[in-house]
Amino acid sequence: TQRVQDGRLTAQNTAEALKFLVHLIGDITQPLHAEALAVGGNDIDVLWNGASNNLHHVWDTEMVTKLAEPDTAANLDAWTGAIVNEIRSGAYASSVSSWLSCSDVTQAE
Repeated sequence: TQRVQDGRLTAQNTAEALKFLVHLIGDITQPLHAEALAVGGNDIDVLWNGASNNLHHVWDTEMVTKLAEPDTAANLDAWTGAIVNEIRSGAYASSVSSWLSCSDVTQAE
């Protein structure tokens, strides 16, 4: 979180730090990571929307894509905008200050 908030970084470095943070948060919520069962789900085949794939890929990509259907740049921008609005002034607004203040993982709640 420190690199995301560091105003001295270039836009590219800030974007890279944010991508890493988002991926880490997504991976933390991936249920099989805690046990490292079957290589984080990579070795578990599942059927999703009629197609066979591994559970990790379905969790990281296919579920999000399905929620954002149709998979177009305009729709993904709208979906991202809706999430940002929920963070700024909606259901998650009251949590933002605690997220930003938690830059030390040893202090996370």
